[in-house]
Amino acid sequence: MIRVMIVDDHEMVAASLVIALEDSVGIEIVGQAANGSEGIEMVGKLLPDVVLMDIQMPVMDGITATKLIHQKYPQVKIIALTASTSTADKEAALAAGAHRFLQKEAHFTDEILEAIYKALR
Repeated sequence: MIRVMIVDDHEMVAASLVIALEDSVGIEIVGQAANGSEGIEMVGKLLPDVVLMDIQMPVMDGITATKLIHQKYPQVKIIALTASTSTADKEAALAAGAHRFLQKEAHFTDEILEAIYKALR
């Protein structure tokens, strides 16, 4: 089982991700956090294989959280998720240690699943 954690401040997005992914073969949702600071704390406790990280959040943004998680837990794969189309956001997330950068779109579950499986190969 691939242990996945979701970090997103939008409750509807996080809930949608849980619903979309929980029935996927080999995926177990192990936790959720509403901001980067909570995400870092939960990663330390849960040690997921993959974190789906929103970029724009209150308290601590996803780029900062990605950098800190990547430094402390390099084995954890991080997939940055955002509604932003900014090239600067993409470059910052990848430079911080994200393995993939995906835009939130209406039908992106297959793309997320593919990114999760690829991150662990």
